[in-house]
Amino acid sequence: MTLPTDEILRFLPELRRYASALTGSTRSGDEYIRVALETLVEEPWRLQPGSEVKLELYGLLHRALQICRFQEWAGPTTSDASAEVQRRLMALSLLNRKLLLLVDLEDLPVSSAAELLRLSEDEAEWRLAAARRALEASQPAFAHADGRRRARRWMSTARGIGVPAEMANASDRAV
Repeated sequence: MTLPTDEILRFLPELRRYASALTGSTRSGDEYIRVALETLVEEPWRLQPGSEVKLELYGLLHRALQICRFQEWAGPTTSDASAEVQRRLMALSLLNRKLLLLVDLEDLPVSSAAELLRLSEDEAEWRLAAARRALEASQPAFAHADGRRRARRWMSTARGIGVPAEMANASDRAV
């Protein structure tokens, strides 16, 4: 089986941004992506013909997170408002953090994120609202951002949650 490398490469900037935000560290996020991609090379059958490559890559990353333990998040490196949001984001359960980032950062529809995380759409909506409320409590400006772009807008202005500024809007530049 031949892997769709062009399509995989197209989604890597988004996957890196997501993994960095999810783990709180670009370095740690990259390690999980490495494991996910190595798994794909060793077991190409995991990417079925006709499947949505982007969702399959997120799924492989989630499996790598379950199996491996790399650098643990050591806490924010600053003491400004973005550090408080970062602390609150990392305090969310891993499931809620995944959901929030998939929907608000990666612009996946709630239904796709719910399917990827094996949740009902109702539970996903409930968890997403709870995660957003937790972040809104730490930074009122976050609450006033427009819908699905909340996390991306916050990241591009606050440079938070371990994601370098050049990765904050990676999918906006991806072809």
